[in-house]
Amino acid sequence: MIPSSGRYSYYWTNAYSPQEIKALKDNLVPHFFTRDTESGAAHIKKTSEVYLMKWHTVKNFLEHFYDRCLFCNSENFGFDVYPVLNYHNVFYNIYKPGTEYEWHTDGIQSKNPVSDVKLTCILNMSQGPYEGGALEVAISAPTEVPEFNRIGSLVVFPSFTPHRVKPVLKGVRESLVLWLVGPKFV
Repeated sequence: MIPSSGRYSYYWTNAYSPQEIKALKDNLVPHFFTRDTESGAAHIKKTSEVYLMKWHTVKNFLEHFYDRCLFCNSENFGFDVYPVLNYHNVFYNIYKPGTEYEWHTDGIQSKNPVSDVKLTCILNMSQGPYEGGALEVAISAPTEVPEFNRIGSLVVFPSFTPHRVKPVLKGVRESLVLWLVGPKFV
């Protein structure tokens, strides 16, 4: 499967089959170490369930996902990024009907004096169809990322890009999120 570039992102549709997504989730769930209900951008409504995993516990299962994220960066963005370290978090979001994540950026208000979140990498881990829950990015106007709507699709975009998840109407939308971090933007 060859990735494609949009004006706002780099993506693979069907990067993983539904069977591969199910197997991947089965391998990840035992490594959820906390349910995080407080995460998200300050003063922004986020109503999904968020589970955290440490990279060292799941990196063997996510090698191909990580390689694709690095490839997207090297081919489309060219950001200076650090390797994902063992104690970095991987996020697993579960959106049920009525849940959403309002407009936000990732890591921009970080208090880290030496690094910034450069890229947001999201894999659609849904186990079945859902309605609503569209991923939108804002470049000059809100734009839906329709490529992400397919189970097993992967999208990568600069973390400073405003984005949101619209409310889920039916079904359950699940996603895996990895941030690629690098030296401060100058």
